[in-house]
Amino acid sequence: MQWLRLYLTVPDDPKVQGLSDRDFRHWINLLCLAGRDKGRLPPIQDIAFTLRIKQNEVVQILRRMEDRGLFREEADEHGIVAVRPNNWQNRQYKSDTSAERMRRLRERKRDSE
Repeated sequence: MQWLRLYLTVPDDPKVQGLSDRDFRHWINLLCLAGRDKGRLPPIQDIAFTLRIKQNEVVQILRRMEDRGLFREEADEHGIVAVRPNNWQNRQYKSDTSAERMRRLRERKRDSE
């Protein structure tokens, strides 16, 4: 199961708190969609289908999100431009897994015996 980090500073973030209730819901859903592909949003038609809204509404939502500094167009390491949540790489960094931590713990335990 995949997950994303939602920071406790969200209630204090004027960019987020300035969103309408509907756009706040869209923001959360867009973060989830971005999380499925390393921080890249899927094509507009796929967003529209997933969120059950019209494509022109997706364009308007993304424009509002970009105006607030929550999303932006950005090129990845291969030069492919995609819409991404702002600061995704720093906020959704790859962390170790519990399996990796347990492996290190077992190694330390074994080495100390």
